[in-house]
Amino acid sequence: MNSASANSILLDISTFLARRWSDNPKVIVSLSDDKQPYTHIDRQQIFLPTLNYFHGEEFDRYRQWRVTLWYEAMKIKYCTKVKASSKEHAYGFILNCLETKRVEILGLEIWQGMTNEIIFYEAMSWLTKPLLNTIYGRHKLIEAFSQYFLTGYMKGELFGNEFERVKNAADYANQCIKDAVEGSRGTE
Repeated sequence: MNSASANSILLDISTFLARRWSDNPKVIVSLSDDKQPYTHIDRQQIFLPTLNYFHGEEFDRYRQWRVTLWYEAMKIKYCTKVKASSKEHAYGFILNCLETKRVEILGLEIWQGMTNEIIFYEAMSWLTKPLLNTIYGRHKLIEAFSQYFLTGYMKGELFGNEFERVKNAADYANQCIKDAVEGSRGTE
């Protein structure tokens, strides 16, 4: 099967799944070889990479792609705002981590079958996570927070009181997410 044909099939599958998972029949999905996954809430549009973006055998890449699509569909369903990738960590990276965890919890209440797929996705994406002892400064702590908060594990080492700082931040973030989910609060 050629690449154009495969991408056409992926587009059909992704449109069907995104609309079903998000309960939104107006969702539009776009595929691109070089784009990271992103959701534009206002336009009800999901941007996804093709299978080549992911690692492993073809079926492994498809499973990772499908989980990525599920996360983006959950953002359409449960988020009112998603921050574009930003160099300003407080408004981009960290808030998106919090929102990813919140929509995962809410999404798994309905789509429990995604639990094993998310575990597989986390295991495969672990291969591309940077070693913490190769990153320096606040970027190291932010990456450590992301890894620990989203998966409960960190790849590499932290020194001094860095682990305690990351753990305290993750504990606080988890409490905020718990309060938001239990209080039926949204993105804001």
